[in-house]
Amino acid sequence: MRRIDSRFIAARRFHRGFSLIELVTVITLLGIVAVAIAGPTLSYMSKIRSRSAATRILADIRYIQRHAMNSRLRTWIVFSTASNNYRLYAETSPGAGKATRAALTHPLNQTSGAVQFGSGSNLAVSITAVNINTTSEIEFDSWGKPYDGNSVGLTANGTITLSNGVTLTVYPTSGLVEQAG
Repeated sequence: MRRIDSRFIAARRFHRGFSLIELVTVITLLGIVAVAIAGPTLSYMSKIRSRSAATRILADIRYIQRHAMNSRLRTWIVFSTASNNYRLYAETSPGAGKATRAALTHPLNQTSGAVQFGSGSNLAVSITAVNINTTSEIEFDSWGKPYDGNSVGLTANGTITLSNGVTLTVYPTSGLVEQAG
């Protein structure tokens, strides 16, 4: 009869692998954990993108207000919820008004086109509502005072609402802009 060495049995137990059932169980558990973590993380990323877009709008509103005060020309920011974008404009000469306004070069990318949402760094962000005295434009005079799209001074707070509940508020008289949400 063959005798089995006890060292051989101990070595065989030490090098024992995982069974297929154990591997499948671990992979299933890892999948469940990944799904549980991914949902809230993706939702949080959408909120971060909306806040980032709101910060850009806030900076652009402040920019056109300061541009109006420095150049002594009226400036506008025109929002379009249908096109999901906004544009910056300025008077071409003092007293010319809205009829001769021209697109203002954006300081961030040196273009005069629209700032588009829903793509690029503004992916999954949309402008859901704009209410500037019931218009979708903000105008600033040479003193930095805010007006609506009809050149009427703001009588109430103006709001720009983005996806995920992020809101910008423009205050009458001063034109101060704040972000909430």
